[in-house]
Amino acid sequence: MKPAPSPRLHVLMRPGCPTAMVIRQGPSRTFCTLSWNLSRDAFEVGQWVKHKLYPERGDISPDGKWHVYFALNGQWSSETKGSWTGLARVPYLKCIKMWPQGDTWGGGGLIYRTGEVPRVHGHVPPQPPLPPQFRFLRGTVVERLQRDGWTRARLGFEKPVGDWILRKYPPSMGFTETHELISPSGTVHDCCEWEWADLDVMRERIVYAEDGRIWTVDVIDPIGGPRLLFDAHGMSFEAIEAPY
Repeated sequence: MKPAPSPRLHVLMRPGCPTAMVIRQGPSRTFCTLSWNLSRDAFEVGQWVKHKLYPERGDISPDGKWHVYFALNGQWSSETKGSWTGLARVPYLKCIKMWPQGDTWGGGGLIYRTGEVPRVHGHVPPQPPLPPQFRFLRGTVVERLQRDGWTRARLGFEKPVGDWILRKYPPSMGFTETHELISPSGTVHDCCEWEWADLDVMRERIVYAEDGRIWTVDVIDPIGGPRLLFDAHGMSFEAIEAPY
């Protein structure tokens, strides 16, 4: 009997934020959101849905309490118009505010601290119910990476990790990122199985997703033995209500 495919994982994480958000996909269009307490490596399930989420269009607030996402359920005559941008509390998906859209062009967005919005966007007014110290605006994967310390390089985006370099190739279309590690001598180590990876600055480690699991390695020896943090295998759909 052919084994079930591993779930896919994506993570919304930003420098200095105490919480990350994990988005689990599988099977097919079944998604689950989880919060990740980075200091304790504790994971808490939020909600499950049976429609498509676009993790690459999402973002988490600097304090780790809010997130924005884009979703598609194809119910074009409903209040969502079939696709929508939602603002919710981490790690849930119940909208506190919704922007119905009706197509899949664009959608989602970025959450900035007040005063950190790129000048190209001009004045961005407050967007309740977000706290007044944050601003929400439409944005791209590239803008999110650059905001979070990734530098555009000739090939993809790069971030220093100790004496090494972590290189990321974001998805042009679809879900999966790809990665490489470049040693101090310039040797390139292919990390093609990593679906997502970033530097956890506060704990001086690289964290990454591979084969439905989240792992960590030390920045001093990124190709040394990894340590397992979370295994998303064996999870199944459960109807969970948001506590708000």
